[in-house]
Amino acid sequence: MMTSCLVGVIFLISGNQEGYQFLMSPEEEPNLGSFDNGKNNILDGCRFVYLDVGTNIGVQIRKLFEPKLYPNASIHQVFDRYFGNLKERTNEGVCAVGFEPNPSHTFHLQGIEESYRSCDWRLKMYTETAVSDHYGTTEFFSDYEFKKYEWGGSILGPNVMKPIYRGMRDEIERRKNSSNNEKSKKDTNAISQRLVNLIRLSYFINNIVATRIIPTSTEKFTKEKVKPPTVIMKLDIEGSEVDVVADLLFSGSFKYLDVAMIEWHQEMMRDEDFRKRTIMLQDIVSRISHFEKLHSQTRPDKKQFKALSFDDETYYDSNFELPKCSKDVDGS
Repeated sequence: MMTSCLVGVIFLISGNQEGYQFLMSPEEEPNLGSFDNGKNNILDGCRFVYLDVGTNIGVQIRKLFEPKLYPNASIHQVFDRYFGNLKERTNEGVCAVGFEPNPSHTFHLQGIEESYRSCDWRLKMYTETAVSDHYGTTEFFSDYEFKKYEWGGSILGPNVMKPIYRGMRDEIERRKNSSNNEKSKKDTNAISQRLVNLIRLSYFINNIVATRIIPTSTEKFTKEKVKPPTVIMKLDIEGSEVDVVADLLFSGSFKYLDVAMIEWHQEMMRDEDFRKRTIMLQDIVSRISHFEKLHSQTRPDKKQFKALSFDDETYYDSNFELPKCSKDVDGS
C-alpha cells in the first residue's frame, strides 16, 4: 500500500504521466564515450565515482582532485568520509563525471579535462549538456550574472525561474539604454538563444555507473582498510530537479547511489505548481533517507542511501592554474 501511494505521489510530482517511458529504443541510446575512446564502459576501473551534475566551472571536481587549493571547503569532509583521503581514493580508483549545459563554460571545462587526463586523473566532462528525464535538445537560459559565472542559468525559462526572469528583464532594459551601441547589441544577441543537449541521468546511472567493472581492492596487499565502492552525486540544476529526481526514483537509480547532495530551488521558482512539486519531492527523498538510516540499524550489512542537505559554494569564483602533470600524489 505504501509503495503504491509513493508511486502515485511521484507521478503527480513528475508532471509527466502521459507517455512516461522507462525503456529506451536502440536508436535513442546515446553514445556516451569512454575515457580511452574505445567501447568500454566509461567508468570501468572506478571504485569511487563522483557525479557533479551542474558543475558550472568545475570547482567541486577540482576540490576532489586538488584539495590543497581549497583548504576551507566543507565538501572535503564528505569526500574524505566516503572516498578516503587523497592518497587512498587515488590509489583505489576515483573518477569524476561533470555535466554542464552552459556553452560559456565549455572551453574552461575542456581545459580541466585535458589537464587531468594528462596526469592520469579520470575525469569526463559533458559540456553543453543538461540532465533531464529524456533525451533531446533544449534552450539554455542565462541569468546574466556573469560575475558569478551565470550560476543561476537554467533550462527552465523565465516563467518558472526567478533568476532567469530578473536577468532577462534587466538585460532588456540594458539593451534599451545602450540602443546606440552596436557592439553591445551584438554581444547580447549572441547569447539570447543557446541550444544544448539533454541527457537522461537515470539512464547514465543505471547503464554506466551501475554496470562498471570495479577493480580489486589493494587492501589485501597493503593490509590497510579500504573504503567500499561508493557513488556520490551532487545535483545542482536550477529547478530541473523536479523532473530529474522523480525519474531517478521511478527508474530505480537511487539504489546505485550512496550519497546524494541535492540543492532544491523552490525559493527561486515563480511557478507555484513547480514549487509545490519540488517541496513534495524533497520530502519524499528525505523520508527515504531517514528510512534507510532506521533500516540499517537492523541490517548493518545493507547498502545505505543517504541524502545530505549540503551545499558548498566556497571558492565558486576561483580560477587557479591548472596542474602540471605530476604522478606523485601523496595527499600530504
